[in-house]
Amino acid sequence: MNKFLIRQPHNNTVREFFAKEHKQFMLIFSITIIFGLGLTHWANATYNKNYNLAANNPEQGMGSVLGAYTNILDQTNKPADTLLFEGINLIKKDQTEIALLTLEEAVKRDPNYRDAALYTGYTYLRLAQEQTNIKTEKQKNSNSLSNSSDDSLSIRNSLAKAKEYLEKARDIDPLYAKTHEYLAVVYQLLGDTQNTDLSLKRAQDFAK
Repeated sequence: MNKFLIRQPHNNTVREFFAKEHKQFMLIFSITIIFGLGLTHWANATYNKNYNLAANNPEQGMGSVLGAYTNILDQTNKPADTLLFEGINLIKKDQTEIALLTLEEAVKRDPNYRDAALYTGYTYLRLAQEQTNIKTEKQKNSNSLSNSSDDSLSIRNSLAKAKEYLEKARDIDPLYAKTHEYLAVVYQLLGDTQNTDLSLKRAQDFAK
C-alpha cells in the first residue's frame, strides 16, 4: 500500500510532463505547418507574378525576367504535368525562351515523362527556326556578314538540344510516331541523311 502511495505522485508527474510536452509539440507542429503553407503560397504567388511578367512583357528586361523566372521555378513545387501545360501555353503565345525554362524544369522533375521531353525538343526546334528567320532578315537588311557565324552557331546549338530531348523522348517511348517525325526534321537540318531516312520510316510504321 505504501509503495502504491509513493508511486502515485510519480505517475501523475509523468502524465503531467507528457501532457505538457504534447501541447508544446502540437504548438510547434502547428506553427511549422502554418509557416510551410505560407512559404508555399509566397513561392507560388511570386512564381505566377514572374510568369505573367515574362509572358506579357518580353521586351522589357527579358534577361532579368528569365533569371528571376528560373529562381522561382526552383522554389515552386508544381508537378511536371502542370509545368508542361504552362509551357505549352507559352509556346502558343510565342514566348519560346520562357517556355523552354518551364519545359526543361518539367523534364527535371519527371525524367520519364515522354511528353515533357517531346515538347522540350520540339520547342528547341522551334527556337532554331526563329533564329534562322532572324538570321535571314539580318542578311536581307545588311551587307555585313560579321554576325553570321554567331547566328549559325546559335542555330546549331538549338538543333543539338532539340536532338537531345527528342532522342530522350524516343528512348522513353520508342513507338510514338510524332517523336520520330520531329527527329527526322532535326536530323535533316543537321545533315544526317541516314538517321533522317530511318526516322521517317519509323514515323510511317508506328503511325499505322
